Amino acid sequence: FFYTIGQLTGPEKIAEWADTFGLNAQTGIDIGGEVKGLIPTPEWKKKVKNETWFLGNTYHMSIGQGDVSLTPIEVNSYISAIADNGKLCTPHFVNVQPGVFGCKQIKVKQNNLDLVKEGMAGACSTGGTAYTFFDFPQKHGGVQVDCKTGTAEVGTDGTPHAWFTFFAPADNPQIVGTILVEKGGEGASVAGPVARKIADYYFQSFGQTISSETK
Repeated sequence: FFYTIGQLTGPEKIAEWADTFGLNAQTGIDIGGEVKGLIPTPEWKKKVKNETWFLGNTYHMSIGQGDVSLTPIEVNSYISAIADNGKLCTPHFVNVQPGVFGCKQIKVKQNNLDLVKEGMAGACSTGGTAYTFFDFPQKHGGVQVDCKTGTAEVGTDGTPHAWFTFFAPADNPQIVGTILVEKGGEGASVAGPVARKIADYYFQSFGQTISSETK
């Protein structure tokens, strides 16, 4: 599916939207040492590697493999923007100016955002890949979680990075989480249970009492 969508979209357009959502730059988080991710393009490959771009590169790009390299905070900020209907905000450990988060509104059609959310809801529902969340609504008063599992090949030993990203509740997000277990294995079976423990703790403790204005 992603190969086909990637081929139809093309690497330049994929990179353009990745840039728009901040996936090719530092987020500006208030902690030292942040590095930016890499979203490759045909121009980048020619300049850096002196190689021609092939269709296989587009396929790899469309599933986040090949030369694509992202940080967990970049992914978390991106998913936050999806959850908040296109509002991309600078993440903070300490908010020195209460109520000021450095947000910008991305010009993206709402029906496209809704389509992504629909897919993420499916991943966290029966029949999806995130089986650790199938019973979450039953355990937490109907709270729907939108999520995406990820298993990223890395290195040569065959052990992938385990990724999992989610937000909840789907209709009024209060929490966004991204888990990366380096060379941990499959996202669903390794990072997914960690995400579930975080979500369980949040909604058991205080999730239902926090308003949308303070998320």
